Amino acid sequence: MIRNSFLATHVAAILIALVMLSIAAGADTRADLLQINTAFHEALREANVSVLALVLDNRFTWTNADGVVEKKVDLLEHIRLRELRYAELRTDQETVNEYGKAAVVTGHSSLRYPDGTKSFDLRYTLTLVKVGQHWKVAAYQTTVIIPGAGQALQVRLGYPPTPSSSSLTPTISAFLIPKMLPVCQLSTKS
Repeated sequence: MIRNSFLATHVAAILIALVMLSIAAGADTRADLLQINTAFHEALREANVSVLALVLDNRFTWTNADGVVEKKVDLLEHIRLRELRYAELRTDQETVNEYGKAAVVTGHSSLRYPDGTKSFDLRYTLTLVKVGQHWKVAAYQTTVIIPGAGQALQVRLGYPPTPSSSSLTPTISAFLIPKMLPVCQLSTKS
């Protein structure tokens, strides 16, 4: 009996150690992902081509707020030619989700171009992939946050809110479906 309790104690200790190591490994992964996120955004702000060349995957794509898609070589060339510069670029509100050998970091960024006096806010999604032992940035997508985006369309256009507009934001279907119904109605002839 003593021998079995001794063995059970050691097995329990080993299991606890394994759980602790897996928790620590998860924390390290999250820290690694946030570190790559920070390095990527700092390199963009500082126009550091050599850091970007290291953290970007060779198949990297950036879909910017205008819908333009750039590849790694395009981004690095724009920075080398000084066509892409930021006077200010800050990020916050990061959320990290890992999916095996892929991870997604979402967050908020505030930026200003050198010739601009006003900064603007973006939501971003940074997709990372594990290549060997290292995380690489595979994709970046940015969306401009429009002031009042959570408000009803007529309120954003300057009209007073209506009782129904205070709780519902109209969707595109609210505008298109009523206009499409006459076109979509089928005539039935016997």
